Amino acid sequence: MKYYLIIIALTISLLLISVSCSGHNHIQDSNQNTRNFWSRNTDSEQRRIADAIMKSLNDGEAEGLKSLFCQYSLDLPDIDEQIQEAIDYFKDRVISYEELKRAATNGKTYEEGRITRLRTSARIVNISIGEEQIYSIVFHNYIVNENDKDKEGISEIAIIYGNSGNDIKSTIGEFIE
Repeated sequence: MKYYLIIIALTISLLLISVSCSGHNHIQDSNQNTRNFWSRNTDSEQRRIADAIMKSLNDGEAEGLKSLFCQYSLDLPDIDEQIQEAIDYFKDRVISYEELKRAATNGKTYEEGRITRLRTSARIVNISIGEEQIYSIVFHNYIVNENDKDKEGISEIAIIYGNSGNDIKSTIGEFIE
């Protein structure tokens, strides 16, 4: 009888261990799928934003460009002037550009298996406006920020001479950490 109780206790212990381990793997798989989903969608979201920036600049759509910014940047006293200056420079002058050079995820926070903060940046390169003038644009944004919804959107666009990133022509908005 003693042996039967020991065998039953060991069997139950093994079952509990195997169930708890397989449950843990399921959680890891679920989080990995979430990470893969956001990695794929971060790139497509950044491409969508890059296209919207370029279309707004070239078509002279100040309100379209403004709609991409987060509330913190929209609250800057000279945001309208910053946007208009960039539009005045690029309007009807963009000949070509490379869709997106790189998208980077600068910060990601998970809570209970879902993303609550996702901060990214990207660079649009080889923006040709004629006369052999080449620019690039770097933009920083929060795609998700559950703790501060006013940070969601673009915080800053930097317009740079060439593709080196060293010679900033102008900025729109203000970088938010």
